[in-house]
Amino acid sequence: MKKIVWYLLLCMTLSSCTLSKDSSVELEKHASLQVEVSNKAYGKALVSLWNTLYPEQKDAIHIVSPDNCFHQQFYHDIEWVNDCDALSKRTYALAFDITSAYDVPSSLKRTSLEDYFQPIEGKGMLFVYAQPMLDTYSIKEDEISDFMNYHNPHMYYYNHYADQILPLWLSHYDPDSGVSMEDIFMEDAFLDCIQQMKDFYHEHQLEDDPYHATNFFTQGYFSGLLPSQEIKKQPYYASQQLHIKPMPSLDEQGYSPYADTYGFMVNKDCPYPNCAKAFMNMVRSKAGIQAYLDHNDGVVLLQKEDISDFHIYDALNKEMIQAMNGSRLWSMGAIKEKPSIHYKDLYLKTNIVSILQNGIVANKSAKTIQKEIHAYSKAWCLHQ
Repeated sequence: MKKIVWYLLLCMTLSSCTLSKDSSVELEKHASLQVEVSNKAYGKALVSLWNTLYPEQKDAIHIVSPDNCFHQQFYHDIEWVNDCDALSKRTYALAFDITSAYDVPSSLKRTSLEDYFQPIEGKGMLFVYAQPMLDTYSIKEDEISDFMNYHNPHMYYYNHYADQILPLWLSHYDPDSGVSMEDIFMEDAFLDCIQQMKDFYHEHQLEDDPYHATNFFTQGYFSGLLPSQEIKKQPYYASQQLHIKPMPSLDEQGYSPYADTYGFMVNKDCPYPNCAKAFMNMVRSKAGIQAYLDHNDGVVLLQKEDISDFHIYDALNKEMIQAMNGSRLWSMGAIKEKPSIHYKDLYLKTNIVSILQNGIVANKSAKTIQKEIHAYSKAWCLHQ
């Protein structure tokens, strides 16, 4: 009931809010737009907001559910996609000057999509810990801000699967720029990264049991990385005793988990481009973002300083939004020696993470691990 009252009050005061309405652009009459959204409740809220903002184009927005299958071309006028797929669809998308009353964190914006894609939501690995376990083991909260403090046997960080090890992986490349195989794996910075990961692993005696990957709370440990969409299902969440924070640093060097962003793109063949542009700006207005918050369990993309502008009912949701600010986009830059392969493919389609982890567990030298990864990745790329 509180949500309904809040939303009605918001709609009644639209004239005093920060809006995306642009009176200088004439919207097409009798427009009819098929809009794919993440869920129907969110879609209905956007329809209501549109009808309030644009009564002369009332009922122009028609909501359709996502088909959850990637297709390079468009089936609808406006579609809900993630940023990686948006790169493939860009050829078929409408380009225009997208405005945003509330900006997306800079680390989660692709410059190559700034005129095509309106990000709304982030999905990725976030660092979580359980307050009761800190109390049980007398661990102070400031002790978990740096991995160098993880000598306590209950201070756990899983270090086996790619999702956990990749945030510690060297990744300072522009997410949209092409990269060379030599630059990725043979530079000194990558060698230093391997050595640092070796030291971290052996000094802190990290776990290797895959069973602990998503069940660390039941194993007597208190912290780890979890997918953002799974956090609300975890023990301690309902009692507000679970906390979500930026990932710990290592010797004051910060690390960022990877994330995908989701949002809207417009079909370049859309017959009502002005209405489509108005919709794209509306979804990142204050009322548009509040509509997302009221009808989604995901993590909305907001700058930390903007969070206080919104009515967010779940205190832990605020922590998730702030933690997502510390994430980074997957690099979709092409490998220069083979442009059909993206940098992300090296992580998700090859065994280089296993080579790295197995080399660290076997205590091979950093230089040996570096050479093995370089040789394997070059051979893999040549055979694709």
